[in-house]
Amino acid sequence: MMLKVKAGIKSRFSLWLKQRLPAAKYQLLHRGNIFIFPSRFGCVYLLLVLLIFLLGTNYQNNVIILMSYLMGSLFITVMLQSFFNLCGLAVSCNGQCSGYAGQELSMPLTVHSKIPRYDLSLSFAGQQRVHVGIVKEEKMSLSLPFFSKLRGVIAPGRITIKSEYSLGLFICWTHLDFDCLCTFYPQAKLPPGPLLQFLKQGHSKENIGKTCAGAEDFFELKTYVHGESVNRVAWKQFARGQGKYTKHYRQQQGSVLWLNLADIPGGEVETQLQYLCYLLLHYHHENYRYGLELAGQVFQVGSGDFHLKSCLRALAAYPGPSAEGA
Repeated sequence: MMLKVKAGIKSRFSLWLKQRLPAAKYQLLHRGNIFIFPSRFGCVYLLLVLLIFLLGTNYQNNVIILMSYLMGSLFITVMLQSFFNLCGLAVSCNGQCSGYAGQELSMPLTVHSKIPRYDLSLSFAGQQRVHVGIVKEEKMSLSLPFFSKLRGVIAPGRITIKSEYSLGLFICWTHLDFDCLCTFYPQAKLPPGPLLQFLKQGHSKENIGKTCAGAEDFFELKTYVHGESVNRVAWKQFARGQGKYTKHYRQQQGSVLWLNLADIPGGEVETQLQYLCYLLLHYHHENYRYGLELAGQVFQVGSGDFHLKSCLRALAAYPGPSAEGA
């Protein structure tokens, strides 16, 4: 019964937060999205002020009453100081990070402030906190950790920014939604058998899918190195002021590799995805050209970092127990 009540309260509170504090990539803290309450120490302090005041009025002692007034004034002053320590602070987040299941990811944040801020702690719900003693600069970069044992495209939820500055009498906090997404790829696991067993039928395994430097297909742009031929300089990018780069090409050697989830051994889907992840990384580092076929989704033959990340994201988003649990 109590669990249902707590779940209902949490659900209503989340709905209220969604209406009160909508998601945005850039958030400015103001009186509409900052919450402030006395801490445990603050409640004890306030009770002590009340007891001193009652003691002074009972014995009609003006000195004791004056002391209670001074302590009460300090309480109100600290409350205002705690609020203005967060008010005017701006936080932005690009909302994307990726890595492998069981690995701690870092969500990049940027904190903007025109005045110094003190004693800030930032965290996702249930995750490790990042403490910042003082924000001196107008623009400060932070990395907020997020951990998951499961693969999938996970929305880590709201970021809590909290401060007990100063004297610890008040907790000033906010829950901000940056519409973040963390992509956890499956853990790479070495599959049984030879790594080149996924060859298309009718081709030799010699130089299968291998690429080498050549002039057949454009591959990537790299930073210009002194001594390289000017014929390979990417003049369009240079004219736009994007820097000086050279064009690099790859020539296909032999056939290509084709990875199909249905052909991967292992039985369980999660194990098959881990094998696929290992194969993708191996073929990428060996400069093979490869294609990937999941259930109803086909990635044409390709190579390079963009092709690898596209395939890994498909593995992370593949429906299954981990993706649903995430």
